[in-house]
Amino acid sequence: MYTTIKLTLFFFFFFLLSFFQFFKEIQHVILDNILKFAALKPLLFQPYIPDFYIKLSVDRAGVRMKKLDMLTLLVSENNVQKLLIEFNEYVRHPDKLFVSSCVLAIGKIASALPEATGSCLFGLMALMSHPATPPNVVADSVVVMRRIMQQNKKEDIKNEKIWIDTLNTWKIEKIKREEERIATKLLEGEAVQDGEEVEEEDSPSSESESSSEEEDEGGKELSAKKKKKRAKKKAKKVAKKLKKKQKKAKKKAKKAKKKSKKLVEEDDESKYPRPVRNDPVVRVIHKLWQTTVPTARASIIWMIAEFQFKNEIKNFAPDALRRLAKSFKNEKVEGKRCLVKIQN
Repeated sequence: MYTTIKLTLFFFFFFLLSFFQFFKEIQHVILDNILKFAALKPLLFQPYIPDFYIKLSVDRAGVRMKKLDMLTLLVSENNVQKLLIEFNEYVRHPDKLFVSSCVLAIGKIASALPEATGSCLFGLMALMSHPATPPNVVADSVVVMRRIMQQNKKEDIKNEKIWIDTLNTWKIEKIKREEERIATKLLEGEAVQDGEEVEEEDSPSSESESSSEEEDEGGKELSAKKKKKRAKKKAKKVAKKLKKKQKKAKKKAKKAKKKSKKLVEEDDESKYPRPVRNDPVVRVIHKLWQTTVPTARASIIWMIAEFQFKNEIKNFAPDALRRLAKSFKNEKVEGKRCLVKIQN
């Protein structure tokens, strides 16, 4: 009994899809019926999802909208990425209403599948920042992003705590590495100073030896005063030479230290790079000065007030509020309302 029901359903859906593909005159009516079945049992139609991809050059406006509804119904974890790639193509269509409905469909996908929120947000951000996108599409994309972010606020707070912990651990490790480096350099410097002191102690003895030999050779000819004067002159010359050598050595040591510092910093950055995150909320807020659409601008101002728990937004907020207060007269009603709420 169960197998017969399964076979009848299979043949029924097969004939429906074949009618849908070949008879374009009644495509609209067939899609209405398929949508009703798909709302009840989406799993039955998921294997046939490529049949519902929109043909932008062929499909009419009504059929496009129905297919879009069908695709949002048939979204699952397995086919999300493929569908988002398809939506990327649909967003470039010249029909503004169709593009705005695509944006809303992306929002529905993000709310249905929380795992795909990141890719949905980045796709909407790319659409928002593109110069060719019309203003109504920009507004829709920002509003949808605001909804998605509002839904995932609790997860954002958790992720923010994890991010702060990772940053703090990285900073502590960096300070420890610097302390270890300074300690090793101090030990090396002490060893070098000890060596220099030993050389300085050795040099006058050698001078005295050379002077004593000369005294033995010409002790009969020169008087005691002349001998002392010559010894002093030679000592001064040797001292000057030592000073020059020490200066040159210091200069070389400084250059070597600078080079070593640069190399150490480069090695440190390559081995232990600073942790980076690609937060869509922060990226959207930094687009405030580029957006001119009133609803989109108001949504971004609301985000600044709502996501103060993020460090980047906390640092960005004072300067943004100062600039917005200056241009308060020129702001639209939506933006003014959000600004007043923030100030209250």
